[in-house]
Amino acid sequence: MAKFSIGLWEILPDAYAIRNSDGTQKLEPIQMELLLHLAKTPREIVYKETLAKEVWKSEYVSDKVMAVSICNLRKALGDDAREPQYIQTVPRKGYRLIAPVEPIETEYQPKTQLEVPSGRRGFNPLWVAIGLAMIVAIPLLSWQKAGESGGAGAAQAEKKTSNNYQSIAVLPFKNYTGRDQIDYLVDGSSHTLTSELSKYSSFNVVSHTSTEQFKDDSRSISEISKILKTDLFVEGFISSEDQDIVITIQLIDGLSEKNIWSRRFERSWDEFYSAFKVISASIAHQVDRSIPFSEADQLASNLSTVSYKLLIQARQASGVPERVELFQEFVEQEPDFSVGWGELSMAYSDQAILGFTDPIQAAQKARNAAERALVLDPNSIEALVALATAHMTLNWDFERAEDYLRLAVARNPNHVRAHGVLSWHLFLRGRKTDANEIFSRMQALDPFSNSAAYFRFHRLLGNEKWNDALAYLQEHEAEMSPTQSMMLEYAVRRRLGQTDLFNLTYRSLKAMGADDEMLENYKRDYPERGNALYHEIQLESLHELKAQMYISPVQFAVHHCYMDQSEMALQYIEQAFETHSPQLLIAYSMPVFNELRHHPRFVAVLRKIGVEDESADMGQHVAIRKLEEP
Repeated sequence: MAKFSIGLWEILPDAYAIRNSDGTQKLEPIQMELLLHLAKTPREIVYKETLAKEVWKSEYVSDKVMAVSICNLRKALGDDAREPQYIQTVPRKGYRLIAPVEPIETEYQPKTQLEVPSGRRGFNPLWVAIGLAMIVAIPLLSWQKAGESGGAGAAQAEKKTSNNYQSIAVLPFKNYTGRDQIDYLVDGSSHTLTSELSKYSSFNVVSHTSTEQFKDDSRSISEISKILKTDLFVEGFISSEDQDIVITIQLIDGLSEKNIWSRRFERSWDEFYSAFKVISASIAHQVDRSIPFSEADQLASNLSTVSYKLLIQARQASGVPERVELFQEFVEQEPDFSVGWGELSMAYSDQAILGFTDPIQAAQKARNAAERALVLDPNSIEALVALATAHMTLNWDFERAEDYLRLAVARNPNHVRAHGVLSWHLFLRGRKTDANEIFSRMQALDPFSNSAAYFRFHRLLGNEKWNDALAYLQEHEAEMSPTQSMMLEYAVRRRLGQTDLFNLTYRSLKAMGADDEMLENYKRDYPERGNALYHEIQLESLHELKAQMYISPVQFAVHHCYMDQSEMALQYIEQAFETHSPQLLIAYSMPVFNELRHHPRFVAVLRKIGVEDESADMGQHVAIRKLEEP
């Protein structure tokens, strides 16, 4: 499309940009569409109904949606609604472009190389088990004794593409269809695209859990680039046209904020999911020209919008049981879709690790689902990780588990979970230098996940910096659930030798749903019985739950350790071995078990499961046996 000017601005439609003597400003696709339609009939009213049909391709768009888009366009133009120089609001009717429109003779040629114009942009006992289970599961990475230096991107692997980009992040997509009911599809798009891009090994891909915090964020691309330590960003916009979906993709340089490439992908609604394989291949080719691209080669199995919605719901489920249930429903609908079986196997693994389901049954289910996924797709990373967890849980087979984890990391160097489980595995084997290296890589890929605060907190614990850990916990408690943050604070204060913890334990019980009567009794009895009363209440709740469901014996052992009941704690540790509880794998790294570390029965259990003593050679490497292809 030919360039033209509106007032002092030169309009570059194909580049989604406008520029004047001060520089170039990037527009979002919906803003450019609005500007183009207003420019067709300057100084005339363009009615809201017309804009809804022509720009949003819909019979109805709410006044709020349209007003926000007009407001954003005005901001880009430097216009003021009270004293407009460009766009005038005509009350109850529509809008009018009042600045002069002039053609520009030269033609704008869409850029095919990576060059650029500027832009921006009552008491429930289950709470006891959940809170403690998370604390037991999260300290997997508390071994970091190598120092506190290094930010989120400090350990980024030195990768260079043909265009000198090292890393890429997919920002949350934006919904320009005017239909709020498809927000779930839009939200799931950035996750799906991140997953597809992560399969390319020539650049680092920041995890979706770290980029999703920037949804509706007002910070500029360059600011986000500094936070994530990422040099290239993907922005996506979903709109509709007739009966089709339009996905507009833009690549933005993180330092200059310049648009280096953009493309529209038009698909039918039932091709929505499969479009992202083509989109990811197109982006990878633009970022690294050594990666070949042929759209015909990117044919992917497709999902109906109903199935894709279920997949998104399963991925976004807040609890493990809900995630398992939704993925089970998904594989019933799509039995030949490998991603569903792979993610179901991971969900079963989480059940085993968190200790709410019989770990042997959960691990067997994880192994069955993983094997099904690998039959459908030998490169299913989720299935490889789940198989590793199953081997550790069912028969404490660390060597076989490492085979699967190394294979997973080799096949997908951007897979966060594979790095996390491998680092945990290496730590358990006493290879802490290797574990730190893998953990740093994981942090670089996912610096701002919900787990990041826990990981950094446990790094301080690993260095026995109790006061620093307490200060960090208080500073970042908003990033954790109240129950978990209070339990962690309790653990640190106990390590500091503090005994009067009434206020903290009282708040903890209240957060868990204790009724007024229980709280009054606790207030009355605490002066005489102290912290033991708190643990007695917790243990009573765990025993209530145990009558209804599996609870890992490690959770009972924690409370008995706090009450200095070593014999009871050891009995539960031995039960954890007998029931194959994965939580046993990290029990010895928890500060609460420090007093048992050298007890012969505790050491005997560790030796049975193959966990290495700290004196193990940290530099040792186990040869990686070649796995047979599934």
